[in-house]
Amino acid sequence: MVDPSPNPIPEELRQAFREAFIAFRHWDRGGSEPEGISLWGAPRTISFVCDAAEPYGDSIPDDLYGYLCGEAENADTTSSLLQGDRSYRAGAPSLYRMVRRRGAHYEAASKL
Repeated sequence: MVDPSPNPIPEELRQAFREAFIAFRHWDRGGSEPEGISLWGAPRTISFVCDAAEPYGDSIPDDLYGYLCGEAENADTTSSLLQGDRSYRAGAPSLYRMVRRRGAHYEAASKL
């Protein structure tokens, strides 16, 4: 069970996290980390959105949670998501780690 935050995640940030998740899923052709996720009146990277969402204990939506758990299992990483923590506090760092892994993979591939 997720403990509700004393300050719930703002709707704009909740939407930006979903957009970051979608941008990550479509980032499959190499290149740098996707930008252009609208948050606080400016285009942001996935990583920026993850950092902004991490402090919140609100539950992430079921579809995002399921995908993030699957990716955590595939990456063979220990994740509090896999232990049932459905919060942005757990989901944001997991997405951030996925971004870093993918970025490193694309960078290594570009050097071949």
